[in-house]
Amino acid sequence: MDKRRYIRLIAQLEVKVNKPSGEIPEEFIPVVSKDISVAGIGLTSETKFIEGERLHMTIKLPSDAVVLVSGIVKWVTMRENLYSPTGHDFAFGVEFMKLSDPDRREIEKFIEQTGYNPAEPPNTGL
Repeated sequence: MDKRRYIRLIAQLEVKVNKPSGEIPEEFIPVVSKDISVAGIGLTSETKFIEGERLHMTIKLPSDAVVLVSGIVKWVTMRENLYSPTGHDFAFGVEFMKLSDPDRREIEKFIEQTGYNPAEPPNTGL
């Protein structure tokens, strides 16, 4: 049973991640989003992140709104990925630490516009 407090929407979004402790602050690390809520985001990358690591992110929503957020890596899992040169990649979850009210509203609006309602069972066509 999922015990999350916020609606988490499966979504592939354009996300750029930057490690504030990096030597080159403008250097972004390629990641792919898996899901998003107003509390955090699930990502995948060929780069390994460390639990507790702080990140800065820009998230581009389908409305072309760009959300700027800082967060902390809460968990990391290595996964098999036959398309990766290394044969694996990493899934990780980032909890938002600094999210402005306008950016939070943009994420809420995106989730609401999908019509997603966790109380409704999925329509399987049966």
